[in-house]
Amino acid sequence: MQNATTEPTSASPPLPALFFIPLPIDLALHLSPVLALVFHFFFLEAKYSLRWVNHWAPVVAGVFATWYSGFAEWCALENKSFPYPFLNVALPIRLTIYATSTLIAISSFKGLNRIHKGNPLIPSVYGITSAVLEAKKQ
Repeated sequence: MQNATTEPTSASPPLPALFFIPLPIDLALHLSPVLALVFHFFFLEAKYSLRWVNHWAPVVAGVFATWYSGFAEWCALENKSFPYPFLNVALPIRLTIYATSTLIAISSFKGLNRIHKGNPLIPSVYGITSAVLEAKKQ
């Protein structure tokens, strides 16, 4: 009989240190939310005002980026690894990655808002959209 400390705990073979999912699946996982958000923005939302785009969007993006980067750092402390391999670098480089991602998000939002025609292409789907558009007209 084997000692309890030397018995295997699982019949499955050990996984490699780094597991890569196939590229089509990875692209689908990242592209699906982007397409859904772009569809939602152009078809269901009105164009944002310049005040919102220039003042509030950077504030909201900065708050979310700060929260997410703190959460990622905390998870890495708990799990001894970051969720993305490119984050396994020194803290100043990670902060640069977080800041660059935030700037890309703000720039993308500003660019999409700039090409938005103004009114949603499918008005009053939510019911709230119509009320917001009517309030903007007055």
